[in-house]
Amino acid sequence: LNSLRVGWLKHILKSIYGRDKGYLRGCNFAAWFSDFKKINGYNEDFFGWGKEDSELVSRLNNVGVEKMFLKFAGVVYHLYHELNNRERCNENIKLLQKTKDEAMTWCDNGIDKYLNK
Repeated sequence: LNSLRVGWLKHILKSIYGRDKGYLRGCNFAAWFSDFKKINGYNEDFFGWGKEDSELVSRLNNVGVEKMFLKFAGVVYHLYHELNNRERCNENIKLLQKTKDEAMTWCDNGIDKYLNK
């Protein structure tokens, strides 16, 4: 279904699925690079499976970036990969909760360490 483009269906589904501004699937995600740099990208304190996408979108929301809903409006193909280990999921949930509680807009362990070389 992710390879279909049906513009009129996007508008119907947006009212159902597009409401949750805090939800994001990394496999179906794109951002302007300027917005990505504004929050220092993905927080590399996350290890294994869980919540790194939600934490990223929380910081994007906190700087005022609004999510666009594109189901059936853009084509997506997902490459198969092994699933990450879930042992640190509880620690990752705590990192996400801290970002939400403190309305964080920046992570210290992010993309800037690669860009400022």
